[in-house]
Amino acid sequence: EFRLPTVINDYIEIAKDRLIYVHQQRCFKEEIKSLQSSGRLLLSAKMSRLDPVLITHGGPYFGKHSSFEMLRLSGRLKRAEHLSDKMRHPFLLHPDSEFTRKLVQHYHGTILKHMGGINCLLCELNSSYWIAGTLPALKRVINECVQCRKMRPKPMVQQMAPLPMDRIPGNEETHRPVPFEVTALDAAGP
Repeated sequence: EFRLPTVINDYIEIAKDRLIYVHQQRCFKEEIKSLQSSGRLLLSAKMSRLDPVLITHGGPYFGKHSSFEMLRLSGRLKRAEHLSDKMRHPFLLHPDSEFTRKLVQHYHGTILKHMGGINCLLCELNSSYWIAGTLPALKRVINECVQCRKMRPKPMVQQMAPLPMDRIPGNEETHRPVPFEVTALDAAGP
């Protein structure tokens, strides 16, 4: 049965799913092949500690590709039925791709409105996505944000003026004694 999406949010979700699928096919090609063939990753793979799984995803809107497998995390929350499916099994994203950078910029600028910093951005992203090596990728996006740079400018260092001639020790033009040139010591005490 083919059904058309009824709401614009359905179109947005379909587009997100397609973009994530293409992103994962480009960035995690070897991991996906390994999971499809043996069902698990080699222990030597960097992603093996994250315990990724392939979950069949899709719907009747995708035409001939009505169902496809997407790389998601299988974590400790998989039995929490009260949470959404995206929160229990977040999508796995690569930190160095343009798609991930644009997604982080969207969350930082549109959803969080340039507020909250790295921790709020990380919390918001982790509700649906898991970016491997997250913190450097998030810091890079926040440091490149022009609006955030304007809101948190670095203070300038005050440049000191040159000393006037009468304050420079050893100047022959002024016959003032140099500080501590003449000292006295009271050795008698009280």
